[in-house]
Amino acid sequence: MCTFSQVGINTIDPKGSLHVDGAKDNPAIGTPTNAQQQNDFVITSQGRVGVGTISPNNNMEVSSGVDHVSGVRLTRLPNARILATDANGDIVSGSTTNTGNLVTKQRLITASPDVVLSSPTGKFSFRYDRTTTSGFLQIRYNEPGTREIAVFIHENWISNGQITLAANGIATGTWANVPGASDVGSDNELNVFRIYDITDGTIYRVEINLINSNGLKESMIIEEF
Repeated sequence: MCTFSQVGINTIDPKGSLHVDGAKDNPAIGTPTNAQQQNDFVITSQGRVGVGTISPNNNMEVSSGVDHVSGVRLTRLPNARILATDANGDIVSGSTTNTGNLVTKQRLITASPDVVLSSPTGKFSFRYDRTTTSGFLQIRYNEPGTREIAVFIHENWISNGQITLAANGIATGTWANVPGASDVGSDNELNVFRIYDITDGTIYRVEINLINSNGLKESMIIEEF
C-alpha cells in the first residue's frame, strides 16, 4: 500500500513535496513572506528545488534576498571573474589560458577620465584622460606590487605609424600614461595597443576610438588572452 503526502519540517503547512522551514518562522497557515522564505528549502511536485524561495521557476532557484547577490558560494573556486563549463558541463573558472580571449567593451560615450574600463579579469584598468585638445590613454595596475609590461602600439587612420616600446613598470593603484600613447585625441582617430604582461604572459589588445573633437566621444574594447 502506497500513500502520497507532502512533508513539512518545522511547518504544518508545507508548500511542496518537501518543505523545510529552517527558522520555524512561517505562519501556521498561508504563504510565508519573502523574508520568511529566506531560510526555507523546498522541493516542488515538479521536482524543482527552491532555496530561499518556495516557488522556484527553474530546476533550481536560489534567492539570497539581496539584489545583485547570488546567494551561491563556490568554495573551491575563489576569485574567478569569469565562469565557464567544461566538456562535461561542470562549472569551472573561465580565467584560464585554455579558454581563448575574454572581452570587455565600452560603447561610444562622451570622453571623460571618469569612464574606466577594466580588463576581463580585472588586473588592469584603462581610461582616456583628455586635458585640452588632446589627451592620454592611461593604465592602472589593480593588484599589489609593480607589474612589468611591454607595449606595442599601432596607430591607425591618422598616422598609420607603428612604435615598439621596451618594458615599463606599472605600480599598483596609480594611473600612468600608456608609454607612447601621448597626444591622442584627433577627430576620427583609432589607436590599437598590444600590452604584454611580462610576468604571466597575458596579452591585452586595447582599442580606443575617438570621434569628433567638439564634444569628443570615445569607445574602448579590451581583449585579454
